[in-house]
Amino acid sequence: MGLVIDKAARILRQVSELEPCSLQTLCTHSGYKKPALCMMLQSMAANGLLARLSDGTYYLGPLLFQLNGQTGDESALWARAARRYGRQLSAASGATVSIALLERNKYTRLLPQEEQPVSFRQDLSHPWPIFYRSATGRLLLAQGGAEFQAAVLQEYGLPARSLWPEVGSESDFQRELSRLHSRGYAEVLSADGRILYLGVALKLHPSAPPASLGLGLPAEDFSGARKELLLSALAQVSRNPKVYALRNEKENFFQ
Repeated sequence: MGLVIDKAARILRQVSELEPCSLQTLCTHSGYKKPALCMMLQSMAANGLLARLSDGTYYLGPLLFQLNGQTGDESALWARAARRYGRQLSAASGATVSIALLERNKYTRLLPQEEQPVSFRQDLSHPWPIFYRSATGRLLLAQGGAEFQAAVLQEYGLPARSLWPEVGSESDFQRELSRLHSRGYAEVLSADGRILYLGVALKLHPSAPPASLGLGLPAEDFSGARKELLLSALAQVSRNPKVYALRNEKENFFQ
């Protein structure tokens, strides 16, 4: 019995570090043979210790979160994974990292701190909505679909040219959103020109809500070739957000 508990604890620790992870990933990291590991994972999933999604990836299960007073539903799995990616990238780059999701037309900030979701109709304390003024917001707007984009445009009109210089008409607005959606990143310079905010679309999973990851960096330190290196690194994060892999490459990307 003790050996079974030891194996289960080891698997839980590995899933916590690697989620979302596949059977093959766990087999590689645990050293267990695939048939025995598969049976163990099936049993743990059946009892709520793990969650297995339709694509075969594993996460920590709902029972652990129920015991801890948290939720273990699928949306919470994406949020937890996104927070982990953000913290790891922050540790690798030394930069301020933000993570945001678009859920039911609301901007939900997961990092640097958890806040109440912000809908564009609630975002009235600032002259322009967060979907216009921030790099992460622009990416979420670009990923949000035509109906959502039209609703934001109807509510606020076009952004000021001083805020978004590339947008001067509705056709410019649609073209810019299409461009952001296609290239997967956005950049916004602070009003004083000192901070460059970069955001990348974060592809957590096909069934996950739109997500974006943002970095705030001194503009003078990240221009030209250095910015291109950073954008290259962020593009890799966007396509396959295994940010922990960047820790061994931070000299190339961030130093």
